[in-house]
Amino acid sequence: MLSKREKYIMAYLYRECGEKGACILVQSDVFEYVQHRFQISKLAIEGLLRCLEMDDYIDLVKTEKSGVPHYCVTLHHKGKAFLREQQNYRRQIYFKVALTVATALLGVALTRFLLTLF
Repeated sequence: MLSKREKYIMAYLYRECGEKGACILVQSDVFEYVQHRFQISKLAIEGLLRCLEMDDYIDLVKTEKSGVPHYCVTLHHKGKAFLREQQNYRRQIYFKVALTVATALLGVALTRFLLTLF
């Protein structure tokens, strides 16, 4: 299970890599994107990217081009299935909430029925 920050970064990588499954990103672009939502340092972002790499979501290579740091990102199988995984997670949450509501309503109905009998 990914943390909130890892999910946010993974959604960005998934969007940027698109159908090709690979992309080259400027380090500052990734940092600016994450800074809109979280107060986090560049070192922490790199740590999160390394965690995604260890979890086999991406392959990450850090390079420099003209003195500007870049990330070469390739999505692995788990990375390409990220969107489907998120949709399944949401579906499970909706199902659990609906089951809880249905159980509560059944409990109330059963209680009222039993009160009318006794």
